[in-house]
Amino acid sequence: MTDELATCMTEIKKIIQSGALITGPLLAGAVLALPLPADLSQPALAVAAVALWMALWWMTETVSLAVTALLPLVLFPTLGIASIETTATAYAHPLIFLFLGGFLMARSMQRWGLSRRIALSTMRLSADRPTGIIAGIMAATAFLRGHFRAFLDITLKSAG
Repeated sequence: MTDELATCMTEIKKIIQSGALITGPLLAGAVLALPLPADLSQPALAVAAVALWMALWWMTETVSLAVTALLPLVLFPTLGIASIETTATAYAHPLIFLFLGGFLMARSMQRWGLSRRIALSTMRLSADRPTGIIAGIMAATAFLRGHFRAFLDITLKSAG
């Protein structure tokens, strides 16, 4: 019974995602076709249309979140909301690259099991004594901190 329910839920999710793939752009187009309220500019209405499109795709996970997050990069210049330079500036802030570098390093450490290797090497070298284990953990932490600090220094110098 559980497998049938899981299969049914998967099928329902696929149907919703397929509908949202088409409904998102249609909803944005419908908002853009609305008569312009007196206190709202055309670019503001276009931003609302893009926001509705993105919200629908985010909620239904129609496409990956990364693709959805890049919609303004394409749609803002296309709809005359902002230039490509202005729009891309938000995506190219130095802190974005700092976080991206940290996330990529963490993902690569997780992917290749570096944390497990460091932990096993620390335990192998520190023997069975509790003081040795604590010293090994402290040494491994200091080693990683030094490498991450060097990475951050390089990143911040190149970003600034």
